[in-house]
Amino acid sequence: MKKLIILLTAVVILLLLAVGASAEETGFVNCDLLNVRVSPNTECEIIDRITYGTEFEIIYTDNGWYNIRMQNGITGFVCAQYVSKAPLEIILSQSDVGAQIALNAHSYIGCRYVYGTAGPNSFDCSGFTSYLYKQFGYSLPRSSTSQGD
Repeated sequence: MKKLIILLTAVVILLLLAVGASAEETGFVNCDLLNVRVSPNTECEIIDRITYGTEFEIIYTDNGWYNIRMQNGITGFVCAQYVSKAPLEIILSQSDVGAQIALNAHSYIGCRYVYGTAGPNSFDCSGFTSYLYKQFGYSLPRSSTSQGD
């Protein structure tokens, strides 16, 4: 049963990654305070800070970062791992760990596939599932062969 749940979760995650981010998407801050930056890296200037639950438009994805447009019209970049694509009241009402993992997986849409990597900015298939489950306190083997056993 555990193998089936892991397999189904992996399939859902891969389907979500295949969809990609579009200009019509909405994001929500899922941390206390999120820096909005001029470009997609932590070394550049911070142009604003937005708080937990703040809603914004996702314009496009850039290697683990979202280019966003805030409600005041200002655009900038935020790290994708601190963004949820579902309203936070929906996320917080979910008690099923699988649903939480799937919602978390959704925030990685647009990350690159790179063989032999396990996050946080690029993944291969087994690296992605291993990384995601680790975020929720579960230890999965790193290789797809071992995950299937």
